Amino acid sequence: MSIEIHGGFSNSSDQKVKDRTINIALAQVIPSEAGPHGTLDGNGPDTIEPGLQKMKRWIKEAAEQGADVVVFPEYFLTGATHEAWRKVKEVEATRRSDEGKREETEEEHWLSFVISTAKEYDIDVVAGTVVELGTDPNSGFGHSVRPGGDQVPQSDRIPHRDPDHHQHAPVENEGPETYKDQVPDLESNLYNTAYYVSRQGRVEGRYTKRNLWHPERVTLSPATKDSHPDLIHPPVFTITTKRGLRLRAGMAICWDLAFPEVFRRMVEEQPPTNPTSSSSSSLDSNNSSPPSHRLSPDIVFVPTCWYLTDGGVQGFRWNPNSESDLLDSLCSTRAIENECILAMCNVSGPSPPQGFPESVLESLAEDEDQGLPLIGLGRSTVCSPFLNVVARLDRQDEALLLCSVDTQVLKDSREVYRVRYDLID
Repeated sequence: MSIEIHGGFSNSSDQKVKDRTINIALAQVIPSEAGPHGTLDGNGPDTIEPGLQKMKRWIKEAAEQGADVVVFPEYFLTGATHEAWRKVKEVEATRRSDEGKREETEEEHWLSFVISTAKEYDIDVVAGTVVELGTDPNSGFGHSVRPGGDQVPQSDRIPHRDPDHHQHAPVENEGPETYKDQVPDLESNLYNTAYYVSRQGRVEGRYTKRNLWHPERVTLSPATKDSHPDLIHPPVFTITTKRGLRLRAGMAICWDLAFPEVFRRMVEEQPPTNPTSSSSSSLDSNNSSPPSHRLSPDIVFVPTCWYLTDGGVQGFRWNPNSESDLLDSLCSTRAIENECILAMCNVSGPSPPQGFPESVLESLAEDEDQGLPLIGLGRSTVCSPFLNVVARLDRQDEALLLCSVDTQVLKDSREVYRVRYDLID
């Protein structure tokens, strides 16, 4: 099955420009509901999961096109439904219950696959996100809690939505303590985590989502400073392209885009007492970057699962394109205010029905209780200061978006806007 390609990489004859350019591939694909190795569909741990085969095929294509890094969307490896997330806990609990002996975990299986594939094709991989049990899947033992037996509500099969016609269910006394009190044992919580794997097969970065979309909170828990401390999970890490371009990178996930604090946490991170080359960037300059910026990111990767109808009936009535407008503006704003490249990879999804949006509005007028259909949004995007939108896939279909960014744009924009200078005053 062929992969649809959009965009392309620059082919400058100037070697200096080539060396300072990063080639980014965004794999806008549909999340897999069967789990990393097919174990979530009930076929057993030895079943070859089509999603991983698909991931390898898209990684191969991105590498052959000349990408330095390929980014997959949120929930790509464990699906975007409550049913799939809860199944993770059930499968993991079963694997850990063999007379107290812990077998190789699902996370170890899929991560080993990504590592070997990154090495095979000589490309960095942002493996979308995976729902995992506990703060560190390599330690601690969880237990499966699934009220209601094996019956799965239909709402659990709808991507990241709650039962009430996909509207936002109010959470009483909402806040970090609310989630923590739901399951006091952090190791029995489900978390949504993104991994950055280098072409050398190293896990360079790991980030767990801090700001959950309201319906996600029924099943998932947010990362906090207690569950995922910066000392163990630093918000900024370093990547290096094959041409020697060294950049500081960070990650955020989907709804994190709505919270400037997530990105300020990266920008305002203080340098180590004795800075080493491990935290340096090719963009560092005594003339353009003050010392306190040594750990600020040059690029932020954002795996995302965002649908056109996530604003619910209320938002849709005000503006059928409210979610695409919101996502576009958030991506551009975060890139500009943090003086970095932002690479957001969204999921693919269902096409709008015929006659959209009038047909949907007419249907709601006849019966509001039916709610909204699931409609894909796409719009995977790469943004930067000055350039704003470098590349965008303005459709919901599966496709591989390619683009190049000359990182000189970051040095120039930082001299003009000087946001990072102002943050330390």
